[in-house]
Amino acid sequence: MKQPTTMEPSEIMRVNVSLVTTVVPLKGEIRQALAEGWREKTGWIVGHADDGVLWGTIVDGTIRMAVDFNVADATPLRGETLLDLRIFNHGAELRCFRDGGEITGVLVREKTYPNGEPAEFYATQQMEYALLQAESSNVGSFPDAESNPFGILRGRGGQLHTPPLVDGRLPTHLSVRHYFERLENGLLRMAEHRLLDLTTRTGDP
Repeated sequence: MKQPTTMEPSEIMRVNVSLVTTVVPLKGEIRQALAEGWREKTGWIVGHADDGVLWGTIVDGTIRMAVDFNVADATPLRGETLLDLRIFNHGAELRCFRDGGEITGVLVREKTYPNGEPAEFYATQQMEYALLQAESSNVGSFPDAESNPFGILRGRGGQLHTPPLVDGRLPTHLSVRHYFERLENGLLRMAEHRLLDLTTRTGDP
């Protein structure tokens, strides 16, 4: 996936949070393994396979991929071809990647410090990256969100994307939160980032 076009970042804020990571075993059939590793009722899915870009969503704990709705040229989710994948919402992110012949998962969550202890990380507010570019000659139909909640877009790098609709519209942005740590010289260094949401904006180029 080509490096997204960035938009103006929001103000860096000091927050009493740090990121906690947990290794999640992903064994057996890939869909069941991902659902058990995620354990959230909702989420967005984006990833890469040997044969294309993966898009999906989680509704009531059930994984729904574009290929399930017969979206033209949608990439299927298969354990043997999966390269990397992220499931995310505002509360957490499950990062999956191939490590040799196995798929490994890492669950990332924020840990809060209610008593105001110093935090290891500093966080921005929500920041949005332009991810997809709608080209009139390449955009698929806008399906009914009930019968087919996925659309077709062409990525800036030329890849075919089949993302889930957001409020009945094709999405164009991923919302990202960046985390910073303070160095000994007082400067802040970006240490981590986490996907939060899939969104759409009016007036995208």
